[in-house]
Amino acid sequence: MERAYYIHVDSANRESGSISDFNFATTQNRYVASSARVALESIQIPYAVHNVTSANNTLVFICSVNNSPVSYNVSLETGLQTINEIVSDIRTKINAATAGQGAAAEVTVSFLSGKQKIAIKAAGPNVLYELFVNSSTCRELIGLTANLTFNTSFVELQNMVNVRPFDYVYLVSPNVQSSSFASNIGGNGIIAKIPLSVGSRYSSYYEVNDNILENLMDCSYIPFSWNFRLVDRLGQTINQIQDYSFTLRIIPDF
Repeated sequence: MERAYYIHVDSANRESGSISDFNFATTQNRYVASSARVALESIQIPYAVHNVTSANNTLVFICSVNNSPVSYNVSLETGLQTINEIVSDIRTKINAATAGQGAAAEVTVSFLSGKQKIAIKAAGPNVLYELFVNSSTCRELIGLTANLTFNTSFVELQNMVNVRPFDYVYLVSPNVQSSSFASNIGGNGIIAKIPLSVGSRYSSYYEVNDNILENLMDCSYIPFSWNFRLVDRLGQTINQIQDYSFTLRIIPDF
């Protein structure tokens, strides 16, 4: 068996794609084995992840006071937000938008930590709200899965929220042919589960784990070309705003 070699991957030097989901290639022609065992040797990830972005921060709703409906479209703050910050932002943005309809239009927004859901209600007896779901809304972020109508009684959004700060991320590649974790995270092959240090600028990770070497990657490409992405625990691609790099340890499998 040929001895291990190393590949340094940097998203800044990607062949195509984005920081969050990219293809990486090299012109070296040594990757002649049909498959190889692979491990993450080291990785450096800037702590610069946004869970609220311009793609998921829109809140569309109607507020009706005394049977006079008005449509609104507001944008939540983007960045790495906790659920409590998002709840506060929803309350602030809705109340600011509907202030012209009177104090009765105010809403109260709460996070039910035991259920991981958001609950919402209006203040006035003659007020009716309807939140809408479409392709540009924050439905997955806040747990809204269908149009929701509410007034003076607390109504829970239909699904659990998906906004907790990241404690782990997963480096995955569709080129991984087998992985004990692959079926759990988005159907893609996991190379490694990576702990992040919340609040720090960088999370530097180093580990050699022989169990990870059970993963097989397709090395038949000449030149070498693989797809890589970082995903959360639900298998959703994480929105990176700075490039990151990592080193893979490759052992050809004959």
